[in-house]
Amino acid sequence: MYYWGQYSETSYCCAKEPCDQSTQAHLGELQRIIEKSGEMALPVPPGVYAEYGFCLFRQGDAQGAVKLFEQEKALYPESTVFMDRLINAAKQRDDTKNEADSGKGSGDVAATAPTQTPPSKAETASTPDTPSHVN
Repeated sequence: MYYWGQYSETSYCCAKEPCDQSTQAHLGELQRIIEKSGEMALPVPPGVYAEYGFCLFRQGDAQGAVKLFEQEKALYPESTVFMDRLINAAKQRDDTKNEADSGKGSGDVAATAPTQTPPSKAETASTPDTPSHVN
């Protein structure tokens, strides 16, 4: 059993009318869910640490994000691959920010976001196990 509080309502408002007020209300609700879950001796619901961490990541708090991603990973080991990718992205962003703050590096934070390139034609060519009509 999990405590979800007003998650559905604040998440819906955030999606329907994205603004600082709805975002702050949702962040506040994520914090309340974490606090209330602890008070009620319940596990934090799946994804709450990750979502809160991602919000911090987008706001530039890479260290806070990493802590929350680590908590999500510890509580829900099935999220390890995804959380590790987010942790690496947050650490890269933090390193880039630190370099920019100290006058080193380009300071281009956007360049540190994880990217995924589509496979090349050669990579998607049929293999002996894959029928040629599948490609």
